[in-house]
Amino acid sequence: MASLSSLGGRLLKKVPGIFLGDDYIKPTFVEKKIYSNIKLLERHSIPTGLPIAIPATLGIDLIYWAFACYFSNRIFVPLPSNLPPTELQTLTASLGTHIIIQKNTISPTSLASNTQTKMRSDLEKVFCLIFTSGSSSGPRAVALTRDNFEASAKIHAKIHGDNPNDVWLCNLPLFHIGGLSIPFRAYFLGQNFAYSAEPYQNTFWKNITHTSMVPTSLHRIFKNHDITPLSKLKAILLGGAPASESLLRLGENAKLPLLTTYGLTESSSQIVTTPYAFPRKIFDGVGQPTDDISLKISTNGIISIKGGVVAAGYWNGGDIKKITDDDGYFSTNDLGKIDSRGVLHILGRNDHTVISGGENIFPQEVENVLSAHPNIRACAVVGVADPEWGEKLVAAIELEDEKNCPSQQNLRDFLLQKINPRKIPKVFLFVSALPKSAVGKIIRHKVGDLFKKNSP
Repeated sequence: MASLSSLGGRLLKKVPGIFLGDDYIKPTFVEKKIYSNIKLLERHSIPTGLPIAIPATLGIDLIYWAFACYFSNRIFVPLPSNLPPTELQTLTASLGTHIIIQKNTISPTSLASNTQTKMRSDLEKVFCLIFTSGSSSGPRAVALTRDNFEASAKIHAKIHGDNPNDVWLCNLPLFHIGGLSIPFRAYFLGQNFAYSAEPYQNTFWKNITHTSMVPTSLHRIFKNHDITPLSKLKAILLGGAPASESLLRLGENAKLPLLTTYGLTESSSQIVTTPYAFPRKIFDGVGQPTDDISLKISTNGIISIKGGVVAAGYWNGGDIKKITDDDGYFSTNDLGKIDSRGVLHILGRNDHTVISGGENIFPQEVENVLSAHPNIRACAVVGVADPEWGEKLVAAIELEDEKNCPSQQNLRDFLLQKINPRKIPKVFLFVSALPKSAVGKIIRHKVGDLFKKNSP
């Protein structure tokens, strides 16, 4: 049988095997599927360096396509599965010339629109385009290289080790870097991995040693499932969005090996993680950077990073807009500080800062205190236009028990114990569900819309 190695491509070592529930997909079968996809692209004369847009609804087949693009120098573009058709059309239009694959077939209309015949030199290293979650504004396509993924795997190995028997569960969406990074880390580190499109199944824990989660998923597991299998894992990486103190204490009480982490699409996934030596002893920090990452904080508190994991740039219709400065640093627009132990603390987004009555307020600081209320499941603090304050601080809240709804004054009194009175929201709005992305990030501009709809 022909194999990937016969293509003379990028095969550095054998591809990983995949645990799928009670089944195990052998590396030889995975390689066969990847090879078949590459040959399909060649039969249709799809040039290298071209974006290959594939809906995330393909499930595990999306993983085979990702490796096919990786080994054959095409640009892999997983399309989010949670967008309405109009928004999805806007995303694909932003790609410029591209190919769309539906149900493992190549769209004839895509072929007809393909005019690129030669790979541009500046695109040679680009492996994939991942759309950001767009929690503050619209999503942007981040251009990540093959070298970015390899550098990310090396950082991962320094944090978590490279034991060939470790099995990470991939059940985050593959159109997010937190999901897509797992199969490729397994490839670079010579490990197998597990895959599930379902957020939680009791059956798939028997082969798994590690997993990654967003706080929303962990909260739902506590509410709806037996938490016991999770306590037997080596580590549960918790990131993608801030975790509330109440959720972290739930995990601590259940003896879960929670490790908070910090990373972003532009950094190819995690770059800072709570050390294994003291999991969950730091409730407000996310750990220390490895020596592969240069991290600095500007005088205005913005985190900048430099290293092999930093993306090539943002994709703009076939061109790449550089995102680093002349010294190679990328400004994350996240606010942070480093304490005396060298532990990084995330304070929120710079573009989320609310200026109310001349006071600069970081919403995450207020959210961290508010989320410790025993009846608050999740909350989001934002600013809305106001003639008196310029921006009025408001809070949208999901309750654990809607029958015992706290009063506005009760919440103000609760906050007064821990924060400056100027930072207390003027209005608290109770909602059944906060607007969130597929990985649980709160979509803040939509939170602001909730107050517009409910204003008198």
